[in-house]
Amino acid sequence: MLRCSPRRRRRKAKRHFCRSDAFARRWRPPFRRTPRSAASTRRATRPAATRFYYEAPDGDTRRLCIDPYTAKILGDRVYWSKSGVTRHSFMSFLFQLHWSLLLYDLAGDPGVVVAIAALLLMASVATGVYLWWPSPGKWLGAVTLKRHASGERLNYDLHKLGGIYTALVLLAVLISGVSMNLTTQFQWVVELFSPLGAAQRGELVSGAPAGRSRMPFELAVSSATRRYPEGRLAHIDFPKDATGAYQLCREDIEEISRFIGQRCVFVDQYSGDILGVRDPVHATAGEVFMQWQWPLHSGRAFG
Repeated sequence: MLRCSPRRRRRKAKRHFCRSDAFARRWRPPFRRTPRSAASTRRATRPAATRFYYEAPDGDTRRLCIDPYTAKILGDRVYWSKSGVTRHSFMSFLFQLHWSLLLYDLAGDPGVVVAIAALLLMASVATGVYLWWPSPGKWLGAVTLKRHASGERLNYDLHKLGGIYTALVLLAVLISGVSMNLTTQFQWVVELFSPLGAAQRGELVSGAPAGRSRMPFELAVSSATRRYPEGRLAHIDFPKDATGAYQLCREDIEEISRFIGQRCVFVDQYSGDILGVRDPVHATAGEVFMQWQWPLHSGRAFG
């Protein structure tokens, strides 16, 4: 029996299709972009393969591709391997390298080393901006290259201007990266300024089973869609245990935010009741700040 459990933190990214058995975890429909030109129309209208990730009995995470129209299996291969980094798929290898420098596989590090490196880089950027900050009346020289300067001065100006013109982008990427690798600690800091609800923290739970079995995911989709039909159904997180809840996320909802545009609805796995919603509309300032982290990190916002 397939067990869907993608090895990744966001997360993200990432197109699945799973049946609603006791082991299913996440489903994503095929994704198509709106064609931007006649040249791209043929590519956009071709049927996209539906992909889902599941945990095999040997502990590997495999990626299964299915034709969404015929249900024909198009491929089934290892995405993340428990036995070592050399058996990862290329994209999984790059992802592990990006968020943990492969230390998750080699030493079990959940991204702490990369997060500490990001914090140090944040301190470097902040101190660099402080050292650069010009005196009154000297702003023009601080933001431009000095003409006919020596090689040493040109090298200094390139370093100074390269840093100051990219400081905001670097800080946004670094801060959002820390929010993903040190989520608990980051949320604790955010809550010093604004509260975070159970939906944002991922702490919503289903009611007691009381002899009931888990409802099929199709019913959970219907329950959420009746209340919040806007946008494109992007993925479904299945309950991980007897207390977990369905999480159904719809994207491309420009009515709520041009850059975030995502609404996630949590549904009780037994009753079908809506337990909570995570989106910029039903959110505190801290929750909106947390929801901005992925768009900023991925380039979805301003990218």
